Amino acid sequence: MQIPWNLPVKLSTYAKDRYSVVFPVLTKCPCCNSAVKLKRHGFYERNALAGNRCYRISICRYLCPSCLKTISLLPWFLLPHFQHNRNTILKSLRESFKKITSALDRQLVAFYHKRFLANIPALLREPWSDVGFRVSSTANAHYTRFFGVLGFR
Repeated sequence: MQIPWNLPVKLSTYAKDRYSVVFPVLTKCPCCNSAVKLKRHGFYERNALAGNRCYRISICRYLCPSCLKTISLLPWFLLPHFQHNRNTILKSLRESFKKITSALDRQLVAFYHKRFLANIPALLREPWSDVGFRVSSTANAHYTRFFGVLGFR
């Protein structure tokens, strides 16, 4: 399971040195809801594409001693299963809705467009609140601003 996390440094800083960040202590498992301290369980590498730059970043993993499931702290600017960062995807969607040519390939923009329209109910529901985690106010401001541009309130 991946949960969003407000990374306290810029993507470029984190990509250069993951040790520049103090990772939080998680005291509740989002999978089984047990009140146990989750154990740090290493890192995995992931690509993060921001505009024309490609970063290789480490994602922190935790292990629940109760249910033995792993939880990853995904920086809020990344989306699960996507390499492009949130701002690049939202910018390409905004350009798609306004019929402006995007910097990304048209096939990729069409894919994001179709997936976005199919997942509007889940985005409006804010799925991370289901597992007891709050999205940062910065992320909420991005959602609100983006949905306002598209005409959703």
